[in-house]
Amino acid sequence: MEVVRVYAAQPVLVPIPGTVGAAQSVPCAFYQACPRVTFQAWPDTLYQAYPCGYTVGPVGSASADLPCTPRPATESVLSSTVLFVKSLALSILKQKYPFKQATVNDMQCNLHTKNAKYKEKNERDLKTLLEFSRTLILKLAELAFKQLMKGNVLFYEEDLRECGIDVTEASVYSGICTEIFREESVLYQTKVYCFVHLSFQEFLAAFYVFQCCVNKDIESLQFFMPQHWGWYRNRSENVLLEDLLEGAVDKALKSQNGHLDLFLRFLLGITLETNQRLLQGLLIQSQNSSKSINKAVQYIKKQIKTESILTEKSNNLFLCLTEIHDQSLSREIQQYLQSDKESQSKLSPGLCSAIAFLMQMSEEVLDEVDLKKFNTSEEGYRRLIPAVYNCRKALLPICNLGEKTCEILGSSLQLTNSILRELDLTNNDLHDSGVTLLSAGLKSSHCKLEILRLSGCLVTGEGCSSLASALSLNPSHLKELDLTYNHPGDSGMKLLSARLEDPLCKLDTLKMEHAGMIRIKAGFKKNACVLTLDPNTAHPHLHLSEGNRKVTWMEEQQSYPDHSERFDGCEQ
Repeated sequence: MEVVRVYAAQPVLVPIPGTVGAAQSVPCAFYQACPRVTFQAWPDTLYQAYPCGYTVGPVGSASADLPCTPRPATESVLSSTVLFVKSLALSILKQKYPFKQATVNDMQCNLHTKNAKYKEKNERDLKTLLEFSRTLILKLAELAFKQLMKGNVLFYEEDLRECGIDVTEASVYSGICTEIFREESVLYQTKVYCFVHLSFQEFLAAFYVFQCCVNKDIESLQFFMPQHWGWYRNRSENVLLEDLLEGAVDKALKSQNGHLDLFLRFLLGITLETNQRLLQGLLIQSQNSSKSINKAVQYIKKQIKTESILTEKSNNLFLCLTEIHDQSLSREIQQYLQSDKESQSKLSPGLCSAIAFLMQMSEEVLDEVDLKKFNTSEEGYRRLIPAVYNCRKALLPICNLGEKTCEILGSSLQLTNSILRELDLTNNDLHDSGVTLLSAGLKSSHCKLEILRLSGCLVTGEGCSSLASALSLNPSHLKELDLTYNHPGDSGMKLLSARLEDPLCKLDTLKMEHAGMIRIKAGFKKNACVLTLDPNTAHPHLHLSEGNRKVTWMEEQQSYPDHSERFDGCEQ
């Protein structure tokens, strides 16, 4: 396979896998692409557009395995769709010459104001701007959709011409679509195009799909439709929209690389009638969508509660509900959290992901998260782990957690705003490898953990060495360490006991009782003990052998001495 490097004529905002925080502008040379420039692995981050720029990083989180500081899921937070419509308008303002810079600055200040006197004027301004560029934006939307379905983020001049886009005309809109170059040889270059940010492509693709639905262009929508496209010709617009939204949810859930996640959120957001009004400069006609939205909400909630849904898919569907201002699932979860959880029906793993996500997004810091209070499966417990990012005390005993959990917890302890103070992992088979990952978080200067319980976690001298090293690097916070029912060995005991003698180390309680080789057996075998039968209580017909560990029934009575506690019968 030929590998080529892509260069940007100007810096282009592209998502950097793994980054969390401020936007970063990097050349497209960051990626290596195949000749058709189709990326097989889409970044699994979600994007939030703001009126004056773009933030790269999780909004909520596409993966619950990564620490994040998501925005609260409240109705006061502007949806991605609203913000993107305004960002699109600003991009047009900055590129089209008939508008003066003063107009741009004025609109930047007023687009996101809540002042009532600006609201009507802003909507008129948006309509004028969008009407001004409607023809080309619709063509760009078609391009965005077709290339998104193919998994392409870069495209050629023939792709633009296929959608009726004149290359010179498109170049005027460098705030939306920009030209870059792919170096194929020293002798010549081929022009390649992309949107300035993946989020623009996903937003425009969603707009194109909704526009096709409004115009009943069913043939263009058949990718999402469960029925043959001819079936919809005589059906109402609501039937078409309902099936479209359900089909889009299904396609996003089936996408292994998540390339339709943000597209789905935008599509649902555009469907809202309030957002249709913002887009009236582009939409020839609007559509009554309240009934379709309500059905989509019920379908999304049903999918979240299924057993098989993945964490990142559940989180994205939760964000979809936020996008369309539906708080019903949030209220259900809040009621569940305030109820007697153990008496409730069993929670599916998908719903556990939603619960953890809501806990993460809460503006209120939780005092305690106790996994055993949730009626769920072992997979459900694992899905709830990210909730510890927003709590002071995490009780996770006997939840069959392992190495992956330690990686998540270790990452959470390294967050600059880490608030976890007590962590109980009693009787989880973490092994030394898991404790080493946890220690990576303990050694961070951001970690403020005060109590750590690792009783019965299969820890040996190697794990103790990692803990001792972490306490040497960050000695100022951990006060209590419970390592009972493990096998630290002499070396582990010496290393950790030395921390007690260190005047700089705050550790004052170290528990290492009931240690031994038997403690490194998996599961409850670590608590096994040697059982013997007391000869003073044995029934006269029982013969004891092998150190009183083996019992055999005998026809003849055994010659045991009389004893007041001997068991010789049971009256019925």
